[in-house]
Amino acid sequence: MGSERSGILEAHRDLVSMVEDAREEGDEDLVVGTIADSQWVPLARNVSSDLLFVDHRHHHSGEIGELSFGDPEYRMLWPRMDLMLADLCNSVENRTPVTAIPRFPSVYEGRMLEWRVRRAQA
Repeated sequence: MGSERSGILEAHRDLVSMVEDAREEGDEDLVVGTIADSQWVPLARNVSSDLLFVDHRHHHSGEIGELSFGDPEYRMLWPRMDLMLADLCNSVENRTPVTAIPRFPSVYEGRMLEWRVRRAQA
């Protein structure tokens, strides 16, 4: 569990650093709340550093968002954690996609959730 915790802490530090840099450079309006926010608490990260996070900003409290470092802005995926968990369970059980991007979560080695992206077949 130590490495997961340090990865989440590192991801949060990165978000805070992006916010601080944007404020120093006068780019706060372009960054804060769109591509980084100090009130986003990461809960999962993949190998390319994309994040799922819980949003703790006042008007977004409890929303689950996704930050993909290839996209200009985050996406809100679920309004609450319980809805995310219900969707994940249904998706794993029924082998159906869970988001607008065709991602199929599966249980890996009986202990981890793995996201598989299904590409359109040619």
